[in-house]
Amino acid sequence: MNLKAMVSIAVIAVQLAIPAFMLRNHLNILANGELYRFKAEPFDPYDAMRGRYMVFSVDNEVEHYDGSPEVGNGQVVFAVIGKDNEGFAVIDHVTLSRPDNAGYIKTVAYYDFLPGNKNRVALPFNRFYMNEYKTKRAQKLYFDHTKTEESGTYVTVRVLNGKTAVENLYLADKPIEKYFD
Repeated sequence: MNLKAMVSIAVIAVQLAIPAFMLRNHLNILANGELYRFKAEPFDPYDAMRGRYMVFSVDNEVEHYDGSPEVGNGQVVFAVIGKDNEGFAVIDHVTLSRPDNAGYIKTVAYYDFLPGNKNRVALPFNRFYMNEYKTKRAQKLYFDHTKTEESGTYVTVRVLNGKTAVENLYLADKPIEKYFD
């Protein structure tokens, strides 16, 4: 085998190994991560490259930066997860050092320049992928549901060693896929 063929095989192997490694990490988080429920507000965008999927927003406001007033916009931080009185996940506080035994997300801090000037973190999850032909209907289900009652919409996210993986999207405490059975 000549050198050109060997280099081509090596390049192909690397190109296949990277997505396989990413998938393995994602599946490991889903299998072993701690489960958190984040209140969410989904909507259905369209992207020519990715098709349709559900995007959601979760509250990313932080009350205080744990003893670190010098936290700057764009700085890598650790967002420690707490729970509100309903059992939903909230960002309790942010610290510059990796917590020893708390649920946390490695992320980036930023300052909200809009009115109200809130401290926030950039949460590394905001998409839920599902069959793209169902996303328009899922969006309509969400809007119809929120017209008549309190949302009850949330996402379940697994967290492991500061990394996250979205597990499911719920509407009225029911997985979104159950509406399509």
